[in-house]
This record gives sequence, structure tokens and C-alpha cells, in this order.
Amino acid sequence: MTVNEAMLIVAEEVANELNYIDTGKTVITGKRDWFWGNRVAAADKQIVSCKYILPQWEGERDDRKRNPKIKIDMYWGNPRLGIDYPGGTFCCLTYKDGKVSEAQAFGENGLLCAISIKQRIDKLINQ
Repeated sequence: MTVNEAMLIVAEEVANELNYIDTGKTVITGKRDWFWGNRVAAADKQIVSCKYILPQWEGERDDRKRNPKIKIDMYWGNPRLGIDYPGGTFCCLTYKDGKVSEAQAFGENGLLCAISIKQRIDKLINQ
């Protein structure tokens, strides 16, 4: 299984666990992406992207916090999964050559969330 396929599965699982809704899947082509690093360094690469959101009512939204969402995009030609949890926790994992090459975590439980998501992706890749 590819990293992109594993990320798609984990993103859907987490979305179902958190009651996020699917806004659709698209194919990102490096040469047409908004990020210049993909256009220059990964023009010939493609990944399947997805996005899930947590609908919020007008009064529930807090502009001081990130909006709850799950998204796969491309970073320097590599798949990247970012998860914004309700409450402001965030984690993001980028994979290169089948291994985590970069991770970010914010919020009280961000690091634990990143580790958990990495383990879930790695388990699928190594099956």
C-alpha cells in the first residue's frame, strides 16, 4: 500500500470518529498546484487529496482557533496529512520514501495525536 492510500484510509477513519463530513476527493498535480515547491520540484507527481470538515453554526465559530478539518495535500511532491481537531489541537505529517520526513504538532495533545496518526499510517503501509 502506498503512503497516499494509507493516508486516505486514516483520514476517513478519523473523520468518521469525529463526525466530520466529506467534502470530496481530488487529484493534485504538481505542475498545477498553488504551492511553488510542487510546481518546481514535483511537476510530474500526483496525489489523491481529500478534505473533511466539521460543520459549525454561526455562533460556535471561534476565529482565534483553527477550523476543525482533515486534509491531504502535497508538499514538495510528498503527501501530507493535516488534522485540525475540535478544540484547537493540530497535527501534520509529511512522508517521503515511505517514512515520516516532517511532523508538526500544536496544542496540548498535538504531539500525542501526531504519534497516534503516524502509527496508524505506518501499520497500513507495512501490512
